[in-house]
Amino acid sequence: MLSLARLVSKAVTTKPYLTRQITTTSIQNGKFFADAEDKRLDQHYLDIFNDPNIDGFFLRGAMQDLHELDMIPDPDICDAVLRACRRVNDFALAIRFIESLKEKCVLKRWTHKWLLDKIKPTMDELGIPTLEEMNYDKPELFVPLPEWWWERKCWKTQTSMGISVINEMGVNSYDVSAKYYKNLNGTIVVE
Repeated sequence: MLSLARLVSKAVTTKPYLTRQITTTSIQNGKFFADAEDKRLDQHYLDIFNDPNIDGFFLRGAMQDLHELDMIPDPDICDAVLRACRRVNDFALAIRFIESLKEKCVLKRWTHKWLLDKIKPTMDELGIPTLEEMNYDKPELFVPLPEWWWERKCWKTQTSMGISVINEMGVNSYDVSAKYYKNLNGTIVVE
C-alpha cells in the first residue's frame, strides 16, 4: 500500500504534462471584431496591390486569394487591382478580374452595376473597356441556328430514342412522338 501511494505522488509531482488546463474564451461584441477584421483585410489587400514592386506572380496570387473570399471587394480594392494590372502591363488579367467581379455579383446584378459605376473613372483613366464595350457580355460560343447547320437532314432524322431537336435556348431535347421538319418558308413544323 505504501508503494502505491509513493507511485501516485511521484507521478503527480514529476510529470506536470499529464494535467491539462482548461481555458475558455468568450467573444463579446462580435460585430466590432468583424468590422475591425474587415478593415484590416481591406488594408492588407490595398497594401499588396499598391506595392510598386509587385510582379505578375504575386499579383495573380493575391487576386486568387481575393477571389476565393466570400465577399465582393470594395471599389478601392478594385481600383488598386486595376492599377496593379496596369503597372504589370497585363491587360488580360484586368479583363479577367472584371469578369470575376461580374460572376461574384451574379445573384445581385444591381451590385455589379453599382461597382462598375464606382470603378468606371479608373477604367477610363487606364484605358480598360467594360465587358459590354468589348461584347464579352454575350456568349462567345453559341449554338448556331438550324439553317446554318452543315447537315439539314438532321431535322428529318429519327432515331430509336426520338428526334434530337435544339430549341431556342440551345438545349437538346428528345421527343419520340413528334416529327420535325422545315417547310419552304424556313419555319419548323411539328407533326
